[in-house]
Amino acid sequence: MSSIEKLARTKPVENAGSRTSNRFEYQMNWGLSKLLDLEESNEDYVMVFDYHDDIVVCNSDKDSDFIDFYQIKTRKTARWAKGDLTSKLDEDDSCNSINELSILAKLVSHTKVFQNSRHLFFVTNSSLSANLYSRSDNIVKFNEIKENIREQIKNKIREELGGVEDEAFEKIIFIQNQMSVDSYEQTVLGTLSQFLKNKFNLVTDVNVVYETLIGEIRKRNNYEKEIENKEELIKYKAISHAEFS
Repeated sequence: MSSIEKLARTKPVENAGSRTSNRFEYQMNWGLSKLLDLEESNEDYVMVFDYHDDIVVCNSDKDSDFIDFYQIKTRKTARWAKGDLTSKLDEDDSCNSINELSILAKLVSHTKVFQNSRHLFFVTNSSLSANLYSRSDNIVKFNEIKENIREQIKNKIREELGGVEDEAFEKIIFIQNQMSVDSYEQTVLGTLSQFLKNKFNLVTDVNVVYETLIGEIRKRNNYEKEIENKEELIKYKAISHAEFS
């Protein structure tokens, strides 16, 4: 069974979060930026919006594919401490809602449902606290954070999910220091302008192209009817490499 078919047949446990928060707009813009990265690399992909997680990327619609899950969180001041990552209280964007699972537990839970899950990404405009990781690298693997904290996180998540193999935790990757919450639209406009120039040697009204692409992403992010099959998932919740082309 392909990734897309498995995603379509499996119903999400919980919704991604408040649709009125600034996170929603940030999430869409970060998704567009990621989509442009995939296109620059000419990779085969199907990007699914707000279904099982904020963004889900399958590398293809074949039987031998993989799935990457992205959970996107914003913060204007505080850095992410261990307690934030393992708490069920959602303090992202002052949302302050109670979730069924903590941030990292939800990411890890995908490995129990989708055997071909490859990476579990935690994406943030902020950064990890110095108690977890002391450097400012944009990409941090789970096994690079401090060992004593790793073990505490593992124990906490296992309390929520039950038995979890160490291999599942090794799939966690933190992507920090991403677009500012105050200027993400301008950042994506610049990225899109450079993409059009590099990919198509095209100089045009980038605002028009941006509004078209964000409009397509927003339509998929907002679609809330129940998905019944792979075809509906691709049509209503996803953008593929072929469709983008």
